[in-house]
Amino acid sequence: MIQTMIRLRKKTNSHIVDYYDKLKTQPQGKPHKVASIACVNKFLKVALHLITHNITYDYETASTCS
Repeated sequence: MIQTMIRLRKKTNSHIVDYYDKLKTQPQGKPHKVASIACVNKFLKVALHLITHNITYDYETASTCS
């Protein structure tokens, strides 16, 4: 799912893809697999929060909280 989010980055906004880009563009950028797994971890944490609090994902809110 993370790979699809990265591929479709031009069609939708996601703070997880923003996080991936941040990891890749650091002075010593992370390898693709390391950055992808970090994004999977972030996605699972976000999904758990959204489910337990019964709220929907909003890019604007997620961008200000990250």
